[in-house]
Amino acid sequence: TDAPSASDDASGSDIDYAQVKAAVMKVSTTKGRQAAVDLLGEFNAKVGGDLTEEQWGPFLARADEVLG
Repeated sequence: TDAPSASDDASGSDIDYAQVKAAVMKVSTTKGRQAAVDLLGEFNAKVGGDLTEEQWGPFLARADEVLG
């Protein structure tokens, strides 16, 4: 179903959890485990699975910033 929802925005409805998990792993391996923990903490999450679908887009954007 491609019906837009109230929370649908440009941050990407084409994102899936695999991308989020990959971003967490990339931050962890590139910047260190603590950087990944801190990044997740910015979204009140302890692990990637704690993030809501609405958070995935902003999380991936922030991960890109952290990775530089």
